[in-house]
Amino acid sequence: MDPRVVAAVEIMRTDFHTNVHAAAVAGRVGLSESRFQHLFKKEIGETWTAYLKRIRLSRAMELLGDSGLSIKLIAFRVGYNNPANFTRAFKAAFGESPRTFRMRRPTSSKNSRS
Repeated sequence: MDPRVVAAVEIMRTDFHTNVHAAAVAGRVGLSESRFQHLFKKEIGETWTAYLKRIRLSRAMELLGDSGLSIKLIAFRVGYNNPANFTRAFKAAFGESPRTFRMRRPTSSKNSRS
């Protein structure tokens, strides 16, 4: 795999909770934005925005299952500035709302609200 894509993936995995932009990631790995997007899709098999969304929603699933944090706080922690957008994205990806997902989980962590 192209080392610039590997570096970009690492940036995305560590900075997913921030307002990550393709141009900024591209600049950090020494590519133009258009070249970065083309190379990323070629190497990873999906767009950088789809990959970033997948990282964010995967982390959200972990937090929903392992923490007592509110859904609103989880949305912010994984990079969504609007909890409604987070809920829409989560439901589109997993077929249920974050609340429904959490309610189906074991109750052991629900009592440890932070």
